[in-house]
Amino acid sequence: MRKKDLLNQIKYLTQKVLEADKTVKKLNDDILDKEEEIRRLNEKIEAMEASYNEKPLEETISEQNEAEETIENDVSVPEMKYEDFNFAKESINEELDDVNDYAVKAISRIITESIKIGCVLASGDNPNKKELLNLTLGRTEVAKNEISSLIETNLSNAEKIKTIDNEENQVKEYYQSILAQL
Repeated sequence: MRKKDLLNQIKYLTQKVLEADKTVKKLNDDILDKEEEIRRLNEKIEAMEASYNEKPLEETISEQNEAEETIENDVSVPEMKYEDFNFAKESINEELDDVNDYAVKAISRIITESIKIGCVLASGDNPNKKELLNLTLGRTEVAKNEISSLIETNLSNAEKIKTIDNEENQVKEYYQSILAQL
């Protein structure tokens, strides 16, 4: 009985050794593949470095730092005026079969107006421009979510379009109140 147990253990251990040997062989193959990949990447890096300026690294870094300082000192945002607050109504006049298309176009108009206001705020000297921009972006997100969730409701297409128009008008009024603070 004891010899049989020993033979079973030897058989079991032999299987485990064979499995481990297969695993080691696969890992060795993976290592060789990775080494080849590393070699190719190193060759690419060397080629890129060779094509890069022949200047020493310290000189290149100092030039980059000088360029960054120049850019930081020269950054100026041109003064912009908000002139066109028409919400691009020409696209509403199209014949729209699908409420999804209508919603997408409404969201696009809202986002476009939000971007315009953001540009005006970024170029102005208003001390509250960061807060006003956050309010604008927040209202934009709320409008996008409202319109997107409206599409999944059981309202008729006419009711959905009316609700989208109402949301768009509310956003327009909100944006005008933001602009009034400039």
